[in-house]
Amino acid sequence: MKVNQPTYRARLATESGDVSDVVVECDGRTWRLLGRGGIATETRPADDFVRQGQGLPVLLGAGMGHGLTELRRSYAGPVAVVDAETELWPLSGVRPDHANDAHITWIDEADPRAAYRALIRWQAANGGAR
Repeated sequence: MKVNQPTYRARLATESGDVSDVVVECDGRTWRLLGRGGIATETRPADDFVRQGQGLPVLLGAGMGHGLTELRRSYAGPVAVVDAETELWPLSGVRPDHANDAHITWIDEADPRAAYRALIRWQAANGGAR
């Protein structure tokens, strides 16, 4: 299956001198990676997972890394991050920030079927859904 990857440009957005988001421009449209919810958009699912305490956490997109950082702060088990938008990682810093964490599996397949297969292998290797 051939996957057509869109062409886009991305840049950092700052507020009061701090990096707050990534702005993505593609096919004449512009949007923010985090959107209006900001950091809470990323940390809410991590907080929910830790509160429920079941299953294996899978992040669909690394975002700015706030959710992943929060999850790793409160959860010592394995985490999968499915994110084929590798061009955004240098902007957000998420991959370098977590490069030495052996509990994180990065799934960056452009083909959705290949990403799904990798995720299933990761799940099986980590005891299933628990």
